[in-house]
Amino acid sequence: MTIFHATYANQKGEIFDAPHHGVVGCSAHHFVLPQDREMIPLPEGSKFFTLPDHEPIGWNQELNAAVLLNEKNRDFSAISAFLPPGYTRLLLPGTYYKTGGKNILPLWAYTALAWRDGRFWVPAVKVDDNSHWDPAKFDDRELPERIHVKQDRLRHNRLVQQLAICAQEYHCFAAKNFFLERWECPIPVSPVCNSDCVGCISFQPSEQCTASMERLKFIPTADEIAALAVDHFEHAPEPLISFGQGCEGEPLLQVDTLEKAVNKIKSAVPDGTVNINTNGSNPGSVKRLCDAGLDSIRVSINSAQDTCYTSYFRPAGYTFSDVLKSIKTSFDAGIFVNLNLLVFPGITDQEAEVEALINLVRDCSVHLIQMRNLSIDPHYYLETVGFPEKPGIGILKMMDILKREIPGIRFGYFNRTKKEF
Repeated sequence: MTIFHATYANQKGEIFDAPHHGVVGCSAHHFVLPQDREMIPLPEGSKFFTLPDHEPIGWNQELNAAVLLNEKNRDFSAISAFLPPGYTRLLLPGTYYKTGGKNILPLWAYTALAWRDGRFWVPAVKVDDNSHWDPAKFDDRELPERIHVKQDRLRHNRLVQQLAICAQEYHCFAAKNFFLERWECPIPVSPVCNSDCVGCISFQPSEQCTASMERLKFIPTADEIAALAVDHFEHAPEPLISFGQGCEGEPLLQVDTLEKAVNKIKSAVPDGTVNINTNGSNPGSVKRLCDAGLDSIRVSINSAQDTCYTSYFRPAGYTFSDVLKSIKTSFDAGIFVNLNLLVFPGITDQEAEVEALINLVRDCSVHLIQMRNLSIDPHYYLETVGFPEKPGIGILKMMDILKREIPGIRFGYFNRTKKEF
């Protein structure tokens, strides 16, 4: 096995490697050594994060064990990578969580980080080759003038103001697409939600970690939604609009407004691709939107097992069985079905989880599994869903099994236009 060096940081944020210690990853809370096939060069557009209350470790070959890297210098900090869109992490950072630690890490997807041959490496796999989401293609210097153009064209449309905030303050790539007039455009519609997800990025109790963004504060009208959507379809190449964004709650809760909006959009642009990202909590609402002209759906789950799903999503007024019914309803209506699988190494790839996922995909006729990284403090997530007795089988092995058991299943990271269904 090739030795990839462990890494760590000092209090200034400077990164170092430990040439006499191998990198250690975590499958849930179990220390594991990454396999050679799991390691790739750090993708461009990645970020680095230090991890407060987490001590760096490395693999000591002589002891054949994980050991602390900072026994003599307590100022060292564990470090991790955050991958750009299109990449799924395979292992969490290998760290010791300090007993009594009080900091819940911000809502990012933390990935083990290694050094070898003059470059950084990570355990990850590229699951989607869509170049539209390359960070290099989002130049903020173009935004102010483009925002002005949209504000002038869609005067008094509150959604334009919301997307301007998302593009400039939260650096949402999809929101930037709207102003740059290209590809996928987000349309948030709901300020409320019927899930209380532990890792919600738009709402967090004050005593927990900070939310990544503020949630939408109004319900747009059907006319506002349709006007923004039609404008995008008329000006953007390879256009796609999506309801259900990070800056909102659950779009199905606004089904009356959405049904009217989708009818208006489809009347004006029959061939436009209309997608919804949702928790799938109401099969009846899903059916109404399919009848109105919805083209695709992306249903989010962190687990294919009821108990694990419920402990994370904390649903209010619906159950996991409703989610499954929504997926089946979507397929029966003839639309494209995406499963937004929130991947967490060591939980997603537990043997029982893999078996349950196979059954879900078969029973519900899923077309594509989006392998999205779950952004959350690893220790906090494990406190929520439980600490497994053993490591997972590996995300790559899990994908291999799914391909073998379900011929034709596809993996990805992004929503598709109709021509890509």
